[in-house]
Amino acid sequence: MPRFFQFPRHTTGHTTRFTVLVLALLLILPGLLPSEAWAARFNCAYFSMDLPRGWSLIEGPFKKRGGETAVLGRRDHKASLQMIYGPSNARNFRTIVEGYAKGLRGRPVFSANQAWFDTVRGDQKLRFLFRHDNAGKVLVIFILNGRPQDMNFLFTNMKTRHAGLVPVNPDAGTRR
Repeated sequence: MPRFFQFPRHTTGHTTRFTVLVLALLLILPGLLPSEAWAARFNCAYFSMDLPRGWSLIEGPFKKRGGETAVLGRRDHKASLQMIYGPSNARNFRTIVEGYAKGLRGRPVFSANQAWFDTVRGDQKLRFLFRHDNAGKVLVIFILNGRPQDMNFLFTNMKTRHAGLVPVNPDAGTRR
């Protein structure tokens, strides 16, 4: 037996073997546990969020009409999320939401600084979710192509200094 496996003579065999077993488990156990569920992080000037495993940045962020836009997507191509964000006045919030809804034949639901509606374009089911932070004068529009539950990570993983931008899940029954 190699010298490093030999136990010192002044300890009992059971105590030392137990210690070696515990140390071996501590070294092996992290490899057996599931790895972290978050694959990447998206950052922009207004917010950041951890992306779930299988999601990544597809396009952007790039400047568009005074704001920015970015597209996130699942690697299996079953869902994508376009985000449009930038400065906006609170008085424009309702007008913006109603303009999108009218053009897409959606029926918006308003609650405080959030609005949303579902619509269909061709064979694609889309969910539009709008948030406005009145203090920071920032608007964000999330456009999901996929199942509504595919965007659940937005409700738990978004970090921002603009508290009004953090969306509330419209399917959860609690609205702000």
